[in-house]
Amino acid sequence: MGEIKYGVGARQAPQTMDDKQIAREAAYADQQIKNQNAIRTKDQLEMERQQRMLDQSRLERGRDLTEGRQRGEELFSDGSLGRISEGFSDTEMNAMRDNNLNTINQAGKTNLRAMRIQQAAQGVRGGQAVAQQAKAQNDQQAQVVGSERDLFLNNIAQRRDAQKYNIDQTNREKQARLVTEMGYGGLGSADRGAVSQRLVGEKQAAAAASSGGGGKK
Repeated sequence: MGEIKYGVGARQAPQTMDDKQIAREAAYADQQIKNQNAIRTKDQLEMERQQRMLDQSRLERGRDLTEGRQRGEELFSDGSLGRISEGFSDTEMNAMRDNNLNTINQAGKTNLRAMRIQQAAQGVRGGQAVAQQAKAQNDQQAQVVGSERDLFLNNIAQRRDAQKYNIDQTNREKQARLVTEMGYGGLGSADRGAVSQRLVGEKQAAAAASSGGGGKK
């Protein structure tokens, strides 16, 4: 048998199969760790990219809403749809009061004149004639009081209707401003969504093309 030498220059014994297997497994494990780190880094980058896109989308939507709000205030400011006065003005009240009084007085004079003619024809004189004329004048005064009451009630009704109308107009203006604001925000989101969908489609198409091309060698 040959002599086995030890020390410098001695020939080392070949590795066994177990040693080679261990080396391969260690190298494989190292590669797996590298792959996992690469995947984690890629996923992290993708998450950061998506977060930036989300933040940018929120920022742009805020700008769209602000622009829509400003435009809505320009188009539908307070009072832009019109208002009506609540109740009759003093001038209107006096004019209607004068008109009613003139009408009542004119009718009273006509009736009194007709009554005197009738009294003369029927021979009614003295206290009886005065009493009949006084009753006619009292009836005329009652008409004046009734006219004033009706004018007062009409003014209340007009004020109530005007208040309701003005409140409805205010609500319409608020609704129009809100619709304009949300409309601008919706249009901006739709535009960005269309661009995003197009980019996603292009990315998917490129990935599919790359995958298909890689399978043909």
